[in-house]
Amino acid sequence: MTREIKQPTLLDAFIPVISLILMLGTAVYLFADNSSYGPNQVSLLIGTGLAAIIGMKNGHKWHDIEKGIIQGISVSLGACLILLVVGALIGT
Repeated sequence: MTREIKQPTLLDAFIPVISLILMLGTAVYLFADNSSYGPNQVSLLIGTGLAAIIGMKNGHKWHDIEKGIIQGISVSLGACLILLVVGALIGT
C-alpha cells in the first residue's frame, strides 16, 4: 500500500511558524530574563512536533521525516563547528 504524498498548503506551512512565534513571545513575556533556561527550548520542540505531525498528515512516513532531520543537522554541523572553533580561539 503506497501513500499519496500531498503538497503542504499555505496554512500547513504557517501553523508551525505562527505557533512558534506565539509560544516564544509568550515565554519572553511570562519569564522575561529567565526565558533562556527552558521555555524557549520547549517551544522549539513543540513547533518541531507540530511540523512533524503536519508532515505525517500530508503522507510522509516518520522514517522519511527522520532522514530529513538528520540531513539538515549534517548540513549545518560544519558551520556550528566553525563557530565553536572561532569562539574558542577568541577566548584564548
